[in-house]
Amino acid sequence: MKTWKPFARAAFTLIELLVVIGIVAIVSAITLPVVSSVRKKGEMTSEVSSARQLMLAYAAYAAENDGQLMPGYGSFSAKDDQGNELHNPVSNRYPWRLAPHLSYDLRILYGKVGDSRLKLDRERDHAGYVYAVSVAPAFGMNTVHVGGDYKTLNPESPRALAAYGQFCVTRMSQVVKPGALIVFASACFENNGERIPGYFKVEAPSFTGRVWESKFNAAAAPEAYGHVDFRYDGKAVAAMLDGHVELLDFAQMNDMRRWANPAAEADSSDWSLGR
Repeated sequence: MKTWKPFARAAFTLIELLVVIGIVAIVSAITLPVVSSVRKKGEMTSEVSSARQLMLAYAAYAAENDGQLMPGYGSFSAKDDQGNELHNPVSNRYPWRLAPHLSYDLRILYGKVGDSRLKLDRERDHAGYVYAVSVAPAFGMNTVHVGGDYKTLNPESPRALAAYGQFCVTRMSQVVKPGALIVFASACFENNGERIPGYFKVEAPSFTGRVWESKFNAAAAPEAYGHVDFRYDGKAVAAMLDGHVELLDFAQMNDMRRWANPAAEADSSDWSLGR
């Protein structure tokens, strides 16, 4: 009597195994850049949407204050999302002063690129969380030329006004080209050697002299380009005073007419203070 035996399953040979590994490696090499590109595009789209909402809040502040623009940096009052009074330096920065006009939805300040960081910041003690929010929102504000940076150059100082004229717009009615004037832009800074996608202010290419490096280098420190972060294939999200949002590359951002009202008035792309 014959006993039935199942067919023995043939094992992979070494060559077949190497072929499979090679195919998996090729497929991974093809798909990973695509996945990364899709993820990056999703972050960019989300950040553009956040920038638009940010400008709605900024416009709401101006409407409530008779056209007065929110100061970029200075000794002003602010409260956190629990109603606690905040103090220097936290209240000096714009995030908690603008937060009430965002209904304290801080995801808008952080943008998609900062979602995980916002989660980590919320897990800190409350004081640490409040401080972190003030330092590193996804968007930096053009503080010197829009609203005013009272630490760098007081826009109300008679001496500064005598030397430089109305270098900073503090009211909507002063602006020559609101559709070209940057209020917020994608920003970054470094902390203990780590590049953080976010910072509370951005600086124009020129001040009283040249501030930015003359050529773009993606590996340069954030200070080389005034903390503007060209994180989307060499472009940064920029929100204009009229509320619209653009993606601008280094050449486009390297134009003072986008940063300072007097530069737009003079139609001078390389304008600087006192020149």
